[in-house]
Amino acid sequence: MSSPPARAAAGSKLRPLPIDRRSILALAWPVILTNLLTTAVSWVDLLMVSRLGTVAVAAVGLAGFMQTLAWAVLMSLQMGTAILVAQAWGRGDRERVDHVATQALVSACGIAMAISVVVCWPGNPLLDWAFLAFDAEPAVAAIGADYLRVVLAALVAMTASLVGQAALRSIGDTRTPLWLTGAANLLNIVFNSLLIFGLLGFPALGAVGAAWGTLIARSFEALAYLLILAGRRAGVGLRWASARPERATLGELLRLGLPSGAEQLVMNTGFLFYNRVIAAYGTEALASYQVGVILLQASFMPGFGFSVAATTLVGQWVGAGDRDTAREAGRRCRDLAVLMMSALGVVFFFVAEPFTRFVLDDPLVVSSAVSFIRILALSQPAMAIHFALSGALRGASDVRAPLGASVVAMYVVRLPIAAVAAFVVHAAIVWVWVAMLCAHVVRATLLSLRWRGVGWKARAGLPVASSSA
Repeated sequence: MSSPPARAAAGSKLRPLPIDRRSILALAWPVILTNLLTTAVSWVDLLMVSRLGTVAVAAVGLAGFMQTLAWAVLMSLQMGTAILVAQAWGRGDRERVDHVATQALVSACGIAMAISVVVCWPGNPLLDWAFLAFDAEPAVAAIGADYLRVVLAALVAMTASLVGQAALRSIGDTRTPLWLTGAANLLNIVFNSLLIFGLLGFPALGAVGAAWGTLIARSFEALAYLLILAGRRAGVGLRWASARPERATLGELLRLGLPSGAEQLVMNTGFLFYNRVIAAYGTEALASYQVGVILLQASFMPGFGFSVAATTLVGQWVGAGDRDTAREAGRRCRDLAVLMMSALGVVFFFVAEPFTRFVLDDPLVVSSAVSFIRILALSQPAMAIHFALSGALRGASDVRAPLGASVVAMYVVRLPIAAVAAFVVHAAIVWVWVAMLCAHVVRATLLSLRWRGVGWKARAGLPVASSSA
């Protein structure tokens, strides 16, 4: 990493954000609400499609999993953007802030367009083959392939939104992405209703109508981000003189972002294997896990909010060359995350049984789901630590440590313990849930040790002489 230029003058607007509780919460809560809105719309989409039958639900569900493969590379560029913009902002280098945002937008959209053209080319049977490779029934494969072609056609718009979102969050603006996501999600619901069921004279496209709703909504969202960034009134803007793709900046974006994309692939693949282990216990076990996953997703939201806050604050203070404040920013984000998510864990513990009975009042499912939710509740402090410290380490350019911790937690801890419990000692399903708890504790421990060490400071180009916290 090149040595940082001198910080901006005292009167500059490009100064690192303070690291007090109010600032951290101001960064985190809009991110939490943004994820809540996105998850809510996903459930509404599923509810709408479910009215078309099980074939449509299966097709859309499998298409969603395949979509994550394309998202991995593009989310890598989003993370690279977040890190570089935050650090440039902390240095007071406005030109670098705008240059990175422009380069990221051009590069990411170029890659997204290439993926869309290759996969969605008329007559290309690639997606049909992919669905059949997953042993999907012909009817599922046909609907799923058509659905995914439209969704991938929206990839450029979604990518522009991801980059714009990352750029704004990294300078401390998490509210604009919240409003834009809310508006786009509302449009998504409206157009889904019109195009799935053919309301108000619109064609009834079935499950594919949900994909067209996504394309329309995300295109409006992308246009809004482009207008905001092009207007250059948000603190970060587009410099069209920097629009020509530059190998050096793209290399930095990928170097910092690809480990995060790889982490998503590693975890998603691990979850597939974990589901297979649960399936060995029967349909009731799978159902109980799906009930618990509703609260699992809810617990991810505050974790991700504090992760974004940590990336922003640590990145800005690393950019400013202030190791001690960067370290303190990470510590405070971690402590607030633990406080909030531990409180959430207490709620989960006591609502486990009534919540499960409300969702699916089957005695066999209730018993298993309650045990899962209560172990999830016990996992909350460890989850808070690894979410916050993953974000802090990324802000300091130490992007490999979160990937390494995720690999160890999933493939050395969770899956082996779960597999031994299920296939070797034939233990009760609760031990498969305990494997999840052990994985979160190990992941949090590894990242805590990394944060206390000097490795991340060296990667960030900061002095390492003083003690760590």
